[in-house]
Amino acid sequence: MASAATWHLGSLSAICGAANAAGIGIASAFVFLEGGSHEQVSLAVNTMVGNLAGMICDGAKIGCAMKTLTGVEAAFRAASMALAGMGIPATDGIVGKDGRASLSNLGRLAQRGMAGVDTEILRIMQDKLRP
Repeated sequence: MASAATWHLGSLSAICGAANAAGIGIASAFVFLEGGSHEQVSLAVNTMVGNLAGMICDGAKIGCAMKTLTGVEAAFRAASMALAGMGIPATDGIVGKDGRASLSNLGRLAQRGMAGVDTEILRIMQDKLRP
């Protein structure tokens, strides 16, 4: 399911892949390695999507390290919660009925909902270069 996160986000996305795709992979793997069920993996994915969906990518810089750390911390939290039977429910935001639906919703957000974000980030960065 973790590779599905990258597939849904696309190769270039306004959504931070380091925190989202990698974090979802870590959460899924942790639940799996701890003997969790498919439903618990799905719950961890839902929690990751509900937690980090709005984190944007503004280029590979020092902030990437912090975003990656945030994704790793969130992954362990989501996995621990899922193993205890807790997580963000489908009634919240873009979280779907299961992990696959949540990943699909995250992809929709990344590819459609944030279409103008890359352009605006570029404008901001260019404005900073002007005297």
